[in-house]
Amino acid sequence: MKTRKREFPKFRYRECDAFAEYLHKQSLQGWHFKEWKLGLVFEKGEPKDITYTVEVFPKGSEMDLRPGENVQEYAEFCARAGWKLLDSQRKFCIFKQIDENAVAIVEPEERLQNIKKAEWQNWRDTSITGLILAALYLYQFWKFDFEEWIFSNYMLLVLVLMVITAICRMADAVLLKTWENRKRQEIEQGEALSFGKCKSMTIFGRYFFYLFVVG
Repeated sequence: MKTRKREFPKFRYRECDAFAEYLHKQSLQGWHFKEWKLGLVFEKGEPKDITYTVEVFPKGSEMDLRPGENVQEYAEFCARAGWKLLDSQRKFCIFKQIDENAVAIVEPEERLQNIKKAEWQNWRDTSITGLILAALYLYQFWKFDFEEWIFSNYMLLVLVLMVITAICRMADAVLLKTWENRKRQEIEQGEALSFGKCKSMTIFGRYFFYLFVVG
């Protein structure tokens, strides 16, 4: 009988509550999160109703694979609030509730700020270079190489893919801004914030979209 398993779920920073709920459902099935090592590692045990919270640590880095010194200091602060750090990666920190009277680690406004900054930084890191290259290719296409590229299937393919990617990244920025405004309205109206799963085109959906347009 398998006693360990490794899962590879995909969650964005603005889906941290959906991430925590995923871990909770695993614990109800007897799979308890142990560490983050080439995926999420779970060990088989008795089903338990374990409460998790997943926080976005603003001082973390996208290159972090293990808890660093700053995360350890953050963990000590969270332990006093009733939460035990299990592991962290990138800016995600996974906590398990260890005190039935545990309180929220951060206030809703601060939590939104941490998540928003992490999302925008991730968008910039993955988008700016591609947007600049797409703009340069389009400029060169229209100004200098139109007659040559218009009859080159290879160059047209590269150009189309770059433009589609740029459009998708800009659409991501619009969706992120819309999400941010909606969360701010929830705070102003006194509603309880929840960072659940967001509806958007998956990576596989985008590939199919690319193939469709190119075809």
